[in-house]
Amino acid sequence: MKNLKQFLVLSATILVFAFYFGFNHPASSNSADNVSGYAWEADDGGGVGGMGWLSFNCISGGNCATSDYGVSIDGSGNMSGYSWSSNYGWIKFGGLSNFPSGEGTQAQNANLNGNNLKGWARFCAVATSGCDFSSLKPDSATGGWDGWVSLSGAGYGVTINQTSGVFSDYAWGGPDMVGWIDFSQVKMSVDNEEPKLFLKANNNNDLTKVEVGDVITLSSTGYGLDTTSGEATGSWSGGKACPDSLTSPGTVYTPSFKHSTPGTYRYTLTCDSAEGGGTISDYVDVVVLSSLDDYCTDNPIDPICISIHCESYPDDPICATIPPDQRQPYYREN
Repeated sequence: MKNLKQFLVLSATILVFAFYFGFNHPASSNSADNVSGYAWEADDGGGVGGMGWLSFNCISGGNCATSDYGVSIDGSGNMSGYSWSSNYGWIKFGGLSNFPSGEGTQAQNANLNGNNLKGWARFCAVATSGCDFSSLKPDSATGGWDGWVSLSGAGYGVTINQTSGVFSDYAWGGPDMVGWIDFSQVKMSVDNEEPKLFLKANNNNDLTKVEVGDVITLSSTGYGLDTTSGEATGSWSGGKACPDSLTSPGTVYTPSFKHSTPGTYRYTLTCDSAEGGGTISDYVDVVVLSSLDDYCTDNPIDPICISIHCESYPDDPICATIPPDQRQPYYREN
């Protein structure tokens, strides 16, 4: 199954990136959706793995001007829209049918019932075209993977803190391709007008990878904040400006950073609400590697590895699907 998974991911990469950057792009979601943040694949070391980070909204996971997507939960708890994995592509919430069965699961679309998420979502990678599940790829192409993700079942399930809007616990993506999905960095806005803050490293809000000595440029986007109130902690410090816009690149911080020692460095920014209603914080983790070449040999479909590859081989077919100004930025030491 590991070899099949690598085959699926590699063979789907061109289609996924083409899909992401404008072809058959889902149009029913936008930056006003009230779910944001990231879920991630909690591989237990048993061989399941490959999904990586799952972004729930373009304002935290990308550039809404390039790819406008998101997930929302309405007043009845119905969950709809699309989230994005750079490795496995789109996952659809709502508008699904023909649900599978499983112990403790509910044959329904994703729904927030009290403090618990119920029902199912589905990866579009198993569909023959886009997210149209009326026609599925053959088992010879998917290894029998059906793309379903159960949000709750016997002994597990995603829950939410209704006061903070923060999710916790795990969904289940099946034993072969995905495994457990950790929702602890996903949040629902109780009020769509509440302040938002997204700290980015090299224009990425999720885990960012660089090599020893590479440049790390921090920036932030957000709204509803006191722009003079920023306080930096963790791997940086001091007073900082807070952003006043969700449009990239937002507020860019100088000087940039470099690290001479491999490791994981966390940068945190805390800002006051413009209305005086408390503070909001966000952080970004930067993994400094001793050798990106070695890392990319083992992880060729990581977005940063694809970007580096396309710098050297711009005529590769996969690079033609990704405009240069839309690739993940990578800053080498000059």
